[in-house]
Amino acid sequence: MLHVENFTMTHQQDLKVLIPSLSFDLKPGDKLALIGEEGCGKSSLLNWLRQPDAPLPYVEVTGTCSNSFGRTVWIGQTFPAQDEGLTIEAYCFDPVLAEQIDYGYFYQLVSQLGFDPDRLTSQQLMGTLSGGEKLKLQLARTLALEPDCLLLDEPSNDLDLATLDWLSRTLASLPVAVLFISHDEAFLSQVANRILHIETINNHKASRVHLVNLDYETYRNQRDAQFQRQGQLARKQQEEQAKQEARHRQMHDKVQHQLRQAHDSSLGRLLAKKMRNVKSVGRRLERQAEDMLEIPIQEDAILVKLPCPHPLPASKWLINQPDYVVRLEGRALTQPLTLEWRGQEKIGLVGPNGVGKSTLLKQVRDWLTDRPGLRLGYMPQDYRQVLPQDQTPLDFLQESGSQEEKTKLMTYLGSLRFDPEEMRHPISQLSGGQQAKLLLLKLNLMEVNVLLLDEPSRNFSPLSQAEVRQIFRDFPGAILAVSHDQLFLDQVCDRRLILEPTENQ
Repeated sequence: MLHVENFTMTHQQDLKVLIPSLSFDLKPGDKLALIGEEGCGKSSLLNWLRQPDAPLPYVEVTGTCSNSFGRTVWIGQTFPAQDEGLTIEAYCFDPVLAEQIDYGYFYQLVSQLGFDPDRLTSQQLMGTLSGGEKLKLQLARTLALEPDCLLLDEPSNDLDLATLDWLSRTLASLPVAVLFISHDEAFLSQVANRILHIETINNHKASRVHLVNLDYETYRNQRDAQFQRQGQLARKQQEEQAKQEARHRQMHDKVQHQLRQAHDSSLGRLLAKKMRNVKSVGRRLERQAEDMLEIPIQEDAILVKLPCPHPLPASKWLINQPDYVVRLEGRALTQPLTLEWRGQEKIGLVGPNGVGKSTLLKQVRDWLTDRPGLRLGYMPQDYRQVLPQDQTPLDFLQESGSQEEKTKLMTYLGSLRFDPEEMRHPISQLSGGQQAKLLLLKLNLMEVNVLLLDEPSRNFSPLSQAEVRQIFRDFPGAILAVSHDQLFLDQVCDRRLILEPTENQ
């Protein structure tokens, strides 16, 4: 069992409490999903559970963690940099792990994950594989160690749809403990049997924690229903309060007018007593207002749109390439495909890991860059490609540097739940979800009419996913998106373009 007692996480720079006094147990068979708004400390918590004595960047932590599981294994969001230079063979047959891994089970897992076992002795470098291929080998090596406890940070990222379905079923059926972070609503619904929700409240000024023994869909539905009930009750209370205050003002004004007109001392004393009663009612109404329910705020809302004041004509060809083959360094990755894309069409690129979806997206970016009439926006998987990590969000967004522009940008960032301190943090200190929001805001300010998106939903909170889909669905321009998110493909894309691998892939 893993036991956490009084864990508190505080940001070093602004002393904001990210996670207050958290205690919980993780037992065999638990599939505990860790959810919460972007930047709430989920990945830092997972890192601390992996190495409670190791310092964490940007945050201070207190609390204790005891772990009686025999073997706990962690997989982070990014592939370890020190393993990028290893060959596939060296990574899979690491002599340090050789005595711990059941290689019969390992080969079985590799096949089930859709990775060709014949490639396991390849001298190809791990760093040249696609994100999904690297994750498949990571998962196979991890599961072949037969751990008692798994700590997984966004394990559904990068995986193709078939592999994602396999992973969901496998994790749900394993008797081991799993603590995981995921943005994928379908994955959460299939795997989680407990939810740990780190919720930001009071306009991002504070946090609270919910730990429930429910599956994700039930928890989300109960939370939505409670939100609606509280909103309805709060609005009803406010309406009744407004009526009572209006009646009180009328009575106050009436008695005050009578007092001014009174010339008889006896009548004056009666009216003065009546005024004291009226003022007493006023004080009671003030106390009543303080105790009223507040209309709840959707703290994880994403209040941004993608305006497109200059959409391209729907019939305009962006790309018209029959029999196109995606190539990387001269090597064919796909079978010939019909690559057609018009001015207001939303297309989802799908296919197995390693087939070249991200490569194709980059090739399209090269073709369309600087084409007249196009305002091109690009959202890569790795935000470091477009977000200067040493700048602050304000630095990145500012163009003129004027105070008026700065005030406007701070308002925009505030609507995305950035507090004033976070607006001045280096981008490198922001979570992946916060960086995704920042990039969305940049696309908003650019007024793009063509979007190239590589896994656009991957870093947003699952409770924000419906809004993210709505943002892209309402965008009147053209979208070409790589996505393994079934709901995104169904609700945003007009059609899918399937990339088929070559026979020797």
